[in-house]
Order: sequence, then structure tokens, then C-alpha cells
Amino acid sequence: MVRAAPGNWGMTFIFGGLGPLSVAGHGDQPLADGLMFTEIGVRRVFKRFVLPFSFGAGITHRTREGTTRPEISAGVSGSIAVLKGFRVWRRIAPYTGAFLHVHYIDAPGPDNWLVNLSVGPILGIEYYLADRVSLYGQGVFAIGPDITRQSVQVVARAMMAAGGQLGLTFYF
Repeated sequence: MVRAAPGNWGMTFIFGGLGPLSVAGHGDQPLADGLMFTEIGVRRVFKRFVLPFSFGAGITHRTREGTTRPEISAGVSGSIAVLKGFRVWRRIAPYTGAFLHVHYIDAPGPDNWLVNLSVGPILGIEYYLADRVSLYGQGVFAIGPDITRQSVQVVARAMMAAGGQLGLTFYF
């Protein structure tokens, strides 16, 4: 089994919101009204750590009962992390690390927007399906401010498995 090695790049497809249908980036945001983010990213493998970074977008289109005008919510997101692997066993490569995530949501209504900045630890497992092809699942604990026109709240969230934390990586 050929795993990622120093000098490799990886293309990652991150399945956001598919497991528990988490919406609006890291954690459910009431402002988002069903908006799900999916991110695409790149990983650079170094000798002692892996540096993944990704960007994403989401859009939702909804017409409420009794209205004819559609409501559209949209958003963009970006993430960067530093991951450190430990004790690889055959196809299984566990890792830990830290991340920085930011997203912006524009929901229906005047001045109805939200900016989130989150940081926190990551704990995950990468499973190699084939040579240089892996599926990973990870848990994150995110803490940071949600900033809206009306308020600033510091929010802490824990997310596991799918909800934006399941991805497929192709290394080259």
C-alpha cells in the first residue's frame, strides 16, 4: 500500500453537511435556513506534518408557502489546518492537529448576514482505499465568534464524522 509521502500534493473533496445535515459551515446556523457547504481543497505533505487548505460555497433556494417570491441564502467558506500523523498501521493513519475556519453567509432580508471565525483541535483517521487514495473522517471542536449586524456571540461546537468532516483525497 502506497501512502502519502513528503513532497506529495493531495486533492481533497470534503462532503459537507451530508451526515447529520449540518448547515452553514461549522455547526447549524439559524440564519442559514438549510444552507449546506461543500468544500474542495488541497493538501501538501511535508516530512513532519500535512498542511490542508480548502474553500467552499453553498446556496439554497426556497419559496415559502403562501408566497411567490423565492428566498435565496448563499455563503462562502475557507479553512486551513496543520495535521500531525502518528503510529501508522497498514492502511490506517491516525492524526491530530489544529485548524482555522472562516465563513460568510448572506441570508434573505435586509442586512441579514453572518461572519464566523473558528479555531480548534482536530482528531481524525485517514484510511487508504488504494495506492495514494484515502478516505478520512475527523472530529473537530470549533470555538469562535459569530458576527452579525445585531450582535457578536462566541460559540463553541463539536462536530464528528460526516457533517463537513468526511473527505476523499487523491495524492499525486
